[in-house]
Amino acid sequence: MQRTIYLLAAVLAAAALAAPAAFASGTGVSSSLNVTSAEQTGSCVAGSQAYTIHGVLTVVNGDTLPVTVTGADWAAKGSGSGGDFSAAATATSNGGLIGSTIAPGGSSTYDVTVLTSIPCGATSAQLCVNVNYLEGTAQQGSCTACATFLTGGTPVPTGTMGLLGLTLVLGAGLAVVQVRSRRRRRTGRPIGLS
Repeated sequence: MQRTIYLLAAVLAAAALAAPAAFASGTGVSSSLNVTSAEQTGSCVAGSQAYTIHGVLTVVNGDTLPVTVTGADWAAKGSGSGGDFSAAATATSNGGLIGSTIAPGGSSTYDVTVLTSIPCGATSAQLCVNVNYLEGTAQQGSCTACATFLTGGTPVPTGTMGLLGLTLVLGAGLAVVQVRSRRRRRTGRPIGLS
């Protein structure tokens, strides 16, 4: 039983570490960005490839005052055959991010769709957002989050594994370990009494 608890704790710890989040914080306010899908839009034109990126942005207010989101600046950055690059990006849908208020100790999640164009020879790229906010009624701040959308020249996630998929794989591994350990305990050599 104790072994099972240790294995379960290991599975949960691995799942927590594997969560795709890039955290950055201002004065108790942080944001994380998770790319759920990215796809090329059309073909390479004039040295640039357009991408449509879908993701989830989470803003957490760890302060004692409410936070109102006043803006969000999006950009893409990465590297490729031509070296490092940075490119502008535009949110076509922000899930109600701008103007939203997050209560003290609370968090809000926003489904976002962002368009960007990056060099055709890009091998890796990240989508970044700088979230601007007003804390209470006077103090302004910002927090930044980035998430990868291109690895090895391929949009990610290609076959979204995600946290749920990882948890299922780790859970299956735990089940296999449990079955094997029970079989070892049950299989014993019968004692012949003839």
